[in-house]
Amino acid sequence: MLVGFQSSGWTLNDASQSLHTELIETQFIKTDIMLAVGAFAANSRGVLHRLLADLLSDGPLSRSVERTMALFKRGLTFAEIAQHRRLKVNTVREHLLEAAIVEPNSYSWLDLIPKTVRHQLDAQYGQLIASDWQFNGDSGDSEQFFYFRLYQIIQGGQHAS
Repeated sequence: MLVGFQSSGWTLNDASQSLHTELIETQFIKTDIMLAVGAFAANSRGVLHRLLADLLSDGPLSRSVERTMALFKRGLTFAEIAQHRRLKVNTVREHLLEAAIVEPNSYSWLDLIPKTVRHQLDAQYGQLIASDWQFNGDSGDSEQFFYFRLYQIIQGGQHAS
């Protein structure tokens, strides 16, 4: 956790013992420190800001997910986004799933699922609570898993509201 001159570093357990706190409390302290550093970096214009600028985001999505979403909204296919951003197609899918979870109203997500796939998913899972669903397809079929997971996110959001 802490590394410096003549110190190889503190683990969370070391910090907890030295601070006389429970391990969970020490983990919260570590998180608070990281958030404070991030907030400082975001609001300053010094070296720390320049060092962390690519990691800082104004919204709830990471910059990487924001870039993927911007290209997607411009009409690029998953493969085109992957090539343009030098990512795997599955990473593009993961970015879109993250955006669907964090910002469900940012896109008409149901439109991404072909109607035939939607009907199959409705027939298989329609009467079940989304959090109880299990993917029954081929585990190597990442496109079908993407449709399943996106549909689950959409339906889970409807049950939550």
